[in-house]
Amino acid sequence: MFYKLKKKNQLRLKLSIKIIHFIKIYGDTYICIMISTSFYSIYRAGITALFILIQAKGIAAIRPANNSILNFTQVLFEVDEQPDADTYRLYISNSVSPEKTFRITTTSLACILSDSLQFGQRYQWYYEALKAGNPVFKSGLYSFSIADNFLIGKNNFRFPVINSTEGFIKTSLFLLDNTGIAINRKGEPVWYMPVDSPTLNKMPQYRNLNITRTGSFTYLKEDKCIEKDISGTILWQAPNDGKVSGDKTEFYHHDFLKLTDSTYLTCSYRYDTSLALIQEDESSRVRYNTVILYHKSGNVLWSWNEKKHISDDEITKASGKAKGILNGTHMNGFAFNEKQGLYVFSFRNSNTLLGINNKTGAVSFKICGTEKQNMAKGIGFNGQHSPVFTRDGQLLLYNNNMEQQPGAQQPTYPSVLLFELPGKGKTGLKKIWEYVCVLKDYPDGLVGKEGSAEQLPDKNILISLGGSNKIIEVTPEKKIVWELNCELYNSQDKKWTGFTNYRVHPLSSLYPYYFTVQQPASLNADKKITLKINNDGSEDDQYEVVINYKNGIKKLPAIPIKSYQSKTVSFDPSPYKNINGYTITIKPVNVDGKSIVITKK
Repeated sequence: MFYKLKKKNQLRLKLSIKIIHFIKIYGDTYICIMISTSFYSIYRAGITALFILIQAKGIAAIRPANNSILNFTQVLFEVDEQPDADTYRLYISNSVSPEKTFRITTTSLACILSDSLQFGQRYQWYYEALKAGNPVFKSGLYSFSIADNFLIGKNNFRFPVINSTEGFIKTSLFLLDNTGIAINRKGEPVWYMPVDSPTLNKMPQYRNLNITRTGSFTYLKEDKCIEKDISGTILWQAPNDGKVSGDKTEFYHHDFLKLTDSTYLTCSYRYDTSLALIQEDESSRVRYNTVILYHKSGNVLWSWNEKKHISDDEITKASGKAKGILNGTHMNGFAFNEKQGLYVFSFRNSNTLLGINNKTGAVSFKICGTEKQNMAKGIGFNGQHSPVFTRDGQLLLYNNNMEQQPGAQQPTYPSVLLFELPGKGKTGLKKIWEYVCVLKDYPDGLVGKEGSAEQLPDKNILISLGGSNKIIEVTPEKKIVWELNCELYNSQDKKWTGFTNYRVHPLSSLYPYYFTVQQPASLNADKKITLKINNDGSEDDQYEVVINYKNGIKKLPAIPIKSYQSKTVSFDPSPYKNINGYTITIKPVNVDGKSIVITKK
């Protein structure tokens, strides 16, 4: 994006600009550096660098930036718009083997190269802009490299695919918590989260590593809740200041999530000293679960304390025979249904699911999976983990099934349960699907902890088995169509051994939501404003266009666009023209993230 000086200012300054470069200094604020020579500057100093501070949301940029070092092989390329062009052609070559050149043709400003680049390699690229098949612009040459790392080293970790049924491979990538990497369907790493102090074969042990609606990554590690960009730069970190716990820290644990409105939700603890919970003459330090909702500024928007909703008997029963410190119910995950305004909290030690109104904190429902009445209804569970809502608003639960049933004649395996939520005024869950994770690798059964299950867009279920190194995909008809092992090399024993994952999250690409906007000259020749909105991400999305002018705000109807598709929107600008001009803002609907702002005179 270029900013032109008015003609009288051009004459006054007599600038001959040699270099234009934007440096991001904070948020959406940039310094524009223009190295120039002029009649006056030559007379006084020879060369002058002009620094102009501007606010520019959605400023055009070349991606990947020249000489950048990447930590991923699935790369999004973005070019500057040439108004007369209708097509762009990109040429990417390996610096060591220039004969290996990839060519991409696109009508958008951005495109994803999914599976052709490799770690430990350096690449060069340039692009051409074409009109009716004829070049009208050719860029300079750009370079980038993709760094190797121990996390994706073939001698450190491997992910053999045991089973892959033709025709069922749709979702592209999977985020593995403990290693902090993304792998593709072939078990090949395509991204890793850079760590501060890499140690061979030592896993970072992230919890709930996930991609957000704005393309960043969130995770919980030890006592920190962190959001980073794709390159590993910290974007946000929870304050951990003890305002809810009343202590020095908040004791973050187990789960952390960024919501679409850019608020942050996390599990935490509050310790209270209660008299005579175990014995009349003994004081016990009781650990109650809390939940905190943060504004992006770090201020607490809402918090919830388990103590108000649980009895002393429940705490002591869930804590077992512990003395001194009662660990309580052990919250190990939550899910949020934005449409219903409902949180579902999972408590492992009490085998309980709790539905909470996100505004009032009131209990909507409470289900104990080991109560006889629930077992009789077929909705029993115990040692459960990772509740998650499907796109249809159903609740999916990974059931570790840790308690061997008395008199059981068959080996015990974990299971996955799909529930319908209670209707208004009701408190019970309705089971609509169950899959028991029987695997031939474990003929004597499988008992573990952790694990996860998520529904894929085609209704298949992705399962990471707790206590096992297995990841499987199962159809609604309960057929395994994909199976993968997670293994690390034990240098002492000189053999490959399996490792577990806390959770596994599916994603369609490293760029599920990304868009660009064009103003092609050919579409803006009839005095109308015509914008071409490109959904360059791998997920369907919808966008809003808002016109801000002197006398008010005009919002156009939402524009749904399927992944990798484009749509145009046109409007008559005459009602919005005035001496101060107007701005057009384009952004995804109901998402507090990237926006592109165009200023018109």
